Amino acid sequence: MLKVKGTYEGGRIVLVEPLPVPPRTTVEVLVPHANGDGEREYWRRLSEAGLVLETRSCQMARKDFTPIAISGEPLSAT
Repeated sequence: MLKVKGTYEGGRIVLVEPLPVPPRTTVEVLVPHANGDGEREYWRRLSEAGLVLETRSCQMARKDFTPIAISGEPLSAT
């Protein structure tokens, strides 16, 4: 699946970057919901289409999060 960004202007979606598909290709646009259900709906539709078998939540409760102190240089510097 390809993901591109765009803005909604006057009844049209204007892409921020070019889309590598032939002209007049039908595309599907997923609009995120303001209530946060957009991602759940996205994964549900992928599951119904048989494109994913299962989904897992990777969100951690912030109250349970404790960073682990490590020694040495940061991983991003290696």
